Amino acid sequence: MSKIKYALSVLFSGILLLLLLCYPAAAKEGALSSLSLFANAVLPSVLPCMAVNLCLIQIGAIKALHPLTKGMCRLFHLPEALGSVLCLSWLSGAPTGAKLLSACDPDGKTALRFLSVATVMSPLYCISVLGGTLGNPLIGLFIYAVQLVSGLIPGFLYRGHDKASPMQVQPVKPVSLPRALPKALSTASLSCLTIGGSMALFGAIRGIFSAIRIEHALHKVTLFFLPKAVLSPLLSGLFEVSIGCHACLDAAISSPLRLSLLCGLCAFSGLSMVMQVKAFLPQVSIKGYLLQRLLHGFLAFSLCRLLLLLPRFPVPVFAPQSAVPQTKPVSLFAASLLFSFALLLLCCRRSRKKQG
Repeated sequence: MSKIKYALSVLFSGILLLLLLCYPAAAKEGALSSLSLFANAVLPSVLPCMAVNLCLIQIGAIKALHPLTKGMCRLFHLPEALGSVLCLSWLSGAPTGAKLLSACDPDGKTALRFLSVATVMSPLYCISVLGGTLGNPLIGLFIYAVQLVSGLIPGFLYRGHDKASPMQVQPVKPVSLPRALPKALSTASLSCLTIGGSMALFGAIRGIFSAIRIEHALHKVTLFFLPKAVLSPLLSGLFEVSIGCHACLDAAISSPLRLSLLCGLCAFSGLSMVMQVKAFLPQVSIKGYLLQRLLHGFLAFSLCRLLLLLPRFPVPVFAPQSAVPQTKPVSLFAASLLFSFALLLLCCRRSRKKQG
C-alpha cells in the first residue's frame, strides 16, 4: 500500500470513529433501523435461497445445467462451469450470487467478469417486498426484469476484460446430501451475519449523516438539479439499497419517477452490497466492481424511464399509503420480459453460429 492510500485510509477511519463517538444516538438509531429492515425483509428472502443453492452446488446437482448454459457462457466469455452458477445467481440475487461464486474459487478477473452480468437484487425481495408495498407483485417482477435486461450491457462490455488471461475456476467435489445440507446452512447463516453487519454499519453512517444535516447541505448544492424528495432516497440508497428503496417508497414523488428510482437503486445495490461482495470475494477489485454498479444503476434507471414512455400493456401502480398518490400506468411490462428473453436467446444463437 502506498503512503497516500495509507494516509487516506487512516484519515477516513479516524473521521468515522470520531463521528460515531460524537453522534452515538443517531448511529444507534440508524443501525437499529437497518437491523429491523434486515430481520423483516432481507433475511427471510436471502437465507433460504442461499442455503438451498449452496446445497445444490455441493451435491453437484447443477452439473445438469451445464449443457444448457454453454452458449450463455460463450456469450459472456465465462468458464462453462459458471453457467449454472450464473442462472442460480439470477434466481437468488445479490449478494447470494457472490457467495455461490466463492464456492468455485475463481480468480479476480473471472469473478469481476461474472459479477458484471450476475448482480441483480433478489426476485423474492423485488416481488414480495417492493411489489407488495406498491400494491401489485407484478410491479416487483417488472423491477427485476429491468435489472436483468440492463445488466446484460455491462456483461457485454466486460466480456473482453482481460480476455487473454487464463480463467481459473476450481471444480467443486460433490458430497452427499446429509453432509452438504448442514454445511450449506451453516455457511448461509454466517454469510447472513455478514450481510446484517454491513447493513448495520452503513445504516449507522446514514443516521450520522442525517444528524449533521448533510442532506440539507446537498439540497442547497443540487437545488436546480434534484428535487428534495428525491435526494433522501438517493443518499440512503448510496449507502444501503434496502434503506434507499424504503425511503423511495415513502417519498412524495410521482409513480413513474418512484419506479425508475427503484430500478436504479436496486441495480446499483449500494456501498453496503459492494462491501458484502468484497467480503465473499476478496480477490475482486472494489474500483472495478463499483464502476460496474454505477453503470448498471444508470442503465436500469434509463431503461425504466424509456419503457414508461411507451403507451401499451399498462399495469397499474399503487403508491404506498405514506406517500402522495400520483398513479400513472407502467407501460410495456409484458414486452420488457419478452424482450429480455428474446435478446438473450438471439445473442446465444449468434454466439453458437460464430463458434460453428
